Amino acid sequence: MTKPKVKDGKNTIFYLEIETIEEINRNSGIMNMSKSSYIDFIIRREKINRNPVYRIKDIQVRKKELQIKIHELENEEKMAIDEAEKLHNWQETKRIKKPEAIKILQRKLMENQYDEAEEIAKTWSGITGISAIELLMEAKDKIDKSGI
Repeated sequence: MTKPKVKDGKNTIFYLEIETIEEINRNSGIMNMSKSSYIDFIIRREKINRNPVYRIKDIQVRKKELQIKIHELENEEKMAIDEAEKLHNWQETKRIKKPEAIKILQRKLMENQYDEAEEIAKTWSGITGISAIELLMEAKDKIDKSGI
């Protein structure tokens, strides 16, 4: 037999009307709570409704929780913006540096310095994010198209 759950309290047996038990079962299921959590929630809500000081405290606690959540969301937003800026800068660098790399590679290929062209393509691959073979192929295509 399993041990009954006790969470900062003690087990108590109550005798309730069947309608009340059915209401607790239905409402606890709707609110996605256990039966004991639902009863605790009802009692706290009643206490808050009767005493305005408790109500103010409850509002302050909820407000603080929301402020923490807002702060977390702002941090997430800041990180996402930073990542977007980095991506944009990388794409801009790639767009600007690619023609420069192609010109250098064309010159090396036309001078038949293939080993140097390969090393340069590897270096520019890291800068532009385009594979070395693609840079070499594009430089070779441009040379072939120009007819030199």
